[in-house]
Amino acid sequence: MKRLFFIVKSFWRRFLDILLPPQCPVCRQLVEEPYALCPDCFKRMRFIVPPVCRVCGRPFVYLPVGGEKGHDGFLCPACLEKRYFFKAARAGVVYDYASKKIILPFKHSDRTDLSHFMTGVMCRSGKEFFPKVQAVLPVPIHKLRLLKRKYNQAALLAKEIAEKEKLPYLPDALRKAVSTQSQGHLNRRKRQKNVRNSFVVKKKELVKGKSLLLIDDVFTTGATVNECSRVLKKAGAKEVYVLTFAKVC
Repeated sequence: MKRLFFIVKSFWRRFLDILLPPQCPVCRQLVEEPYALCPDCFKRMRFIVPPVCRVCGRPFVYLPVGGEKGHDGFLCPACLEKRYFFKAARAGVVYDYASKKIILPFKHSDRTDLSHFMTGVMCRSGKEFFPKVQAVLPVPIHKLRLLKRKYNQAALLAKEIAEKEKLPYLPDALRKAVSTQSQGHLNRRKRQKNVRNSFVVKKKELVKGKSLLLIDDVFTTGATVNECSRVLKKAGAKEVYVLTFAKVC
């Protein structure tokens, strides 16, 4: 019976591929596998690979002295000066022109189908976190922005990652209680001030004593995920790890 199921599933997939051939999620060029980039778009995408900063995940342009023996202890200049409440952060790609062609349509143009490619990249870049965490949750958005945007892009990513990694999904543990201005044109200091005390933990029993994986689409200055991590730790979370699709470098 199980063998018959896989035969039918394989046949159905081949039929769909003939009827609706898989396309590159960026340029719509035909590709061999669903949600795969075409060769041209793949070349333009700057995937983040080690060595990276131990805390924020920023890739090193040059291998630090002693890097040939391992990079687990290296910190970037920003992390040497700044204290983060999360344990570590990782991202799949550099935030640039190529990755914007995925992020902006996903975020603002109802291209929710792009989440399949994004979460595939995120699961690879965050694989070190999954054995350490007990649940996955998204960075929330305020209800007024949710009404305007129709969906929370971080929640779509978090739910899909939780399903792929077979981890509990906590969509309601963290809430955006204060409507803040868009962070797009704010510097680091103003971003920190903008999000300060804007998040609350709704159900402390869901996070208390747990190591959590916090999901967002882009890590810019880290102000938002750091504030979320602060309130989660204050509510009793053991550790918070951060995973995003892209990172500003």
